[in-house]
This record gives sequence, structure tokens and C-alpha cells, in this order.
Amino acid sequence: MEVEGGGFGTADFVVLGVALFLSLAIGIYYAITDRSDNSTENYYFGNHTMSPWPVGLSISVSFISAITVIALPGEVYMYGTVMLWTAFAFTIPVIFVCCYYIPLFYRLKLKSVYEYLELRFNTTLRRLTSALIVFTFVIYTGITIYVPALVITAVTPLKLNWSIALTSL
Repeated sequence: MEVEGGGFGTADFVVLGVALFLSLAIGIYYAITDRSDNSTENYYFGNHTMSPWPVGLSISVSFISAITVIALPGEVYMYGTVMLWTAFAFTIPVIFVCCYYIPLFYRLKLKSVYEYLELRFNTTLRRLTSALIVFTFVIYTGITIYVPALVITAVTPLKLNWSIALTSL
């Protein structure tokens, strides 16, 4: 069901709509059913009932964004399977963090790396690194909204500003 000009056809819009609806429905379901314990301890750490491995893997996977999904096939096309080495290189720090840092944070009951920096060094370093990561993520968030919006604009009749608004939801 391909549309002339390479845009979305009816089936494509149905699949996209169902995927967005299911994602929204799952979020609403868990927002309604899990209202018993609204503490930050439960939200971020599951009351410390999970082992460090699933927590570490969850944190790692959360950094895989739409940019990765969109850009990686193009990178593999341009540069070949050498891009697989990037995936292997990414797993080494993840294993290191899961084995050493997350158990340390659990033992010390720390909520973030910034708390550790304050404990280990001082408040100034904590504030500096916090400001740097906020700046970095403001730029990163803009890019992660803009790139999928470009893709949506390329395959749908939506204008870029509407695609950005839709993507940022």
C-alpha cells in the first residue's frame, strides 16, 4: 500500500495510530493503577526491591532514542558493519556500571551520581556537573524532537512545526 511520492498510505497511518494509542493506553493504565505509593523512592528505585542489573540495563536502554533508531541503519549503509563495534563498545561501560557503580549507589542509598560527587568531593562540583548535564540534555532533547519530526514531515502531509509539536508530546 504505497502512496505515490513515497509518503504514508492508509495502512501505515493505521499502524502508526495503533502504536501511539497503545503506548498512551499503557501509560494511562499504569498511572491510574499504581497510585498507592507516590514516593520518589518507589518511582525511581522500586523501594530497592530490584537488583542492580535490571536497574542498570533500564538506565542504559533509556538512552536509545529515536535518533539511534533513525540514524543507525543509515550509518550501517554508509560505513558497513563496522558500526557493530559501536554497539560492543557501548556494552563495556554498561557492564562496568552494573557491576561496580550501581551496587555502590545501592549500598550508600544514593539517588544520583551528583549525590556521590558531593559526598566524594564538594557541592561546587555537584552544581557544576548538574548545570553541564542540564545544558547537554536541553540540546539533546531538542535534537531528539527535531529528527523524528523531520521523518514524520517526509512521510506525511504535516508541516514541520506540527510534526515538532506532535513529536514533543
